Amino acid sequence: KERFLDEQRKSANDQEAQILKEKLEYRRRRANVIEAHVIASMYLTLCVNTDGKVKSTPIQNDKYNIYNNGFNTCVSWSDEFPISLLVEGYENIVGINAEDGSLFFTKTRDNEIKHFPWYEMKKWKNIDTFRSVGYGLYCGLTRDGTVVVAGKIDPSKYSGQDQVEGIDSIIKIVGLYCGRLLLLRNDNTLAATAFTGDKDGNQWDEMSKWKNIIDTYHASKRVIGIQKGGTLISTSFSEEEPNKTGWKEASAWTDIVQIRKLKSGRYIGLTAYGRVLITQKRDDAEIDDSAYDIVETWDNIVKIYIQNGYIAGLKLDGKVVHTEYIGAPEDAKPLAMDTQLWSDVVALSFGYHHTVAVKTDGTFRATNAPDKDHGQTYVHHLNTLFHNYDTVIEEYDNMVRTAQQTAKRKEEMNKQASERAEAERKRAEADRKLKAEKAEPLIIEKNHLLVEQSKLSGLFAGKRRKEIQARLAEIDVELKKLG
Repeated sequence: KERFLDEQRKSANDQEAQILKEKLEYRRRRANVIEAHVIASMYLTLCVNTDGKVKSTPIQNDKYNIYNNGFNTCVSWSDEFPISLLVEGYENIVGINAEDGSLFFTKTRDNEIKHFPWYEMKKWKNIDTFRSVGYGLYCGLTRDGTVVVAGKIDPSKYSGQDQVEGIDSIIKIVGLYCGRLLLLRNDNTLAATAFTGDKDGNQWDEMSKWKNIIDTYHASKRVIGIQKGGTLISTSFSEEEPNKTGWKEASAWTDIVQIRKLKSGRYIGLTAYGRVLITQKRDDAEIDDSAYDIVETWDNIVKIYIQNGYIAGLKLDGKVVHTEYIGAPEDAKPLAMDTQLWSDVVALSFGYHHTVAVKTDGTFRATNAPDKDHGQTYVHHLNTLFHNYDTVIEEYDNMVRTAQQTAKRKEEMNKQASERAEAERKRAEADRKLKAEKAEPLIIEKNHLLVEQSKLSGLFAGKRRKEIQARLAEIDVELKKLG
């Protein structure tokens, strides 16, 4: 009887844990979708509504009003065409046209489009998402899972990162590591561009064998893959000792859905069941971040955020928790204590001077560092974002599903084209062999006749010479037919 009761309790606990896991996964996906449509910039807050309209807070400080002409261009864009996504760059914002997937760029205070190879990128179409991978290289992921690249890395160091032809079925741009552009395929494996630099380690040889990858993270000189089931796999780009970085401890974690690395070298991970893990503090660490140990007491965490000097967590009940500040300058402390009073929060966006929260009813809340409010917290009129979160996620899922189906159809079409080409090659090869078999005796006969013709002489050889010439003409006609 006791054994039966224990099994019942264990079964009930397993069911509760699974329900919690599913709730957290749903909320995490919802947060990711919403956060992709909100930008907490240096001096203002921007959001993209589900109808493709862009709204922006006004800049209240005349000193920074020079940014209005550029950034507020995003608002005028959405009067002409729907915007699917905004991506913040240095002094610029990139907008993606929801209709044809083309890119648009704001101008800076100098009335120029800076830092982007604009003349290459304006030719792009069907872009789903866009990002800078560093070192002057910009990547766009298209709706059919292919990748386009613009810009160049110093060719004296590396080259080949723009050679993306033939790489498809991509769902995520991982980044630029060790001279290669790494990409995540929809079959949960990694793809990479060719490497033509002066040196290359065996890192790609390792990563090319990774399987079941659902997400990736770049931690300093290490690329980490999160596998199905929450196990971790990684490769390092240096001779660092795992014990000195905390990786040896983190590599044993399971059920991980999110992992980050702190400045002190410690790793922090979020499990599928809402618990937060953190590796032990090193005795020789230059930064004393023992105050971060409090994260291990948190529970029901949807998502963690590593910011300048603190760690924040979004809880399942819509509340926000955060650690103490460590080593952050006073003007970089936008998460004021009033966030502890926030409720019903579904997503967070962090700027240098302010933090923005989106609530379940579509309204916004914001808090800022002291004396650093330039209008970016005037979010009361941004309250039209996302009224139906289930619809947003359903539309997002449909978009992902469509992209995957398109990529699968393209893959099948490529496979069928390859099979047709192979069948055609085999048919042509068989046809060539057949013709060669038919041509071989004719060529032998022709050579014999030519030899015989060269030996003919005398008055009585004329008849035979005519017969040979007639037969040679017939052979030439037959050989010509055989190609």
